[in-house]
Amino acid sequence: ISTQSISASNFFTNSRTTVQAEESILCSTLDFASNSPYAVKKGAFNGDCLPKILLRNGYKTFWYHGNTKDFFNRKVFHPSLGFTNLYSKENFLEDGYNEANDIGWGVPDKIAFDKMLEDMITYDKTSNNPFFTELLKLTNNQPFLCNYKNTKFPNKSQKEPEQKQTP
Repeated sequence: ISTQSISASNFFTNSRTTVQAEESILCSTLDFASNSPYAVKKGAFNGDCLPKILLRNGYKTFWYHGNTKDFFNRKVFHPSLGFTNLYSKENFLEDGYNEANDIGWGVPDKIAFDKMLEDMITYDKTSNNPFFTELLKLTNNQPFLCNYKNTKFPNKSQKEPEQKQTP
């Protein structure tokens, strides 16, 4: 999967909240709301966003998060962005996840990553259609209660060497 994906190593957004950052990245718009994000105030987004564009072009769209769909009204907002499959804490609980394992605001990233990767591998093996997936992590939000002592991280990225262009 990683050899067929697109990534950006230096990518930034301007926002106050995560859901505003998602809107900025996925829809190329800025949410200037000072008190409550557009997702909460208005609910659905009526513009063209990357997941919606990809959906119209035959992609299956997935969104994963360790918190609930109710947080920032994502159960309404994210389908309006074009996500057809939302998997969040409610789904983890239905699948037998134990809330005693929560970190900060919900399901630990490793569990969410593993579930997303399992689903994407299964989808890739059983479908000929391309897919777009967003996984929204929790560990970058406070409280920072993550213990990484026994986590093994790769030494460096497994990127393929860049090809030199000839004039």
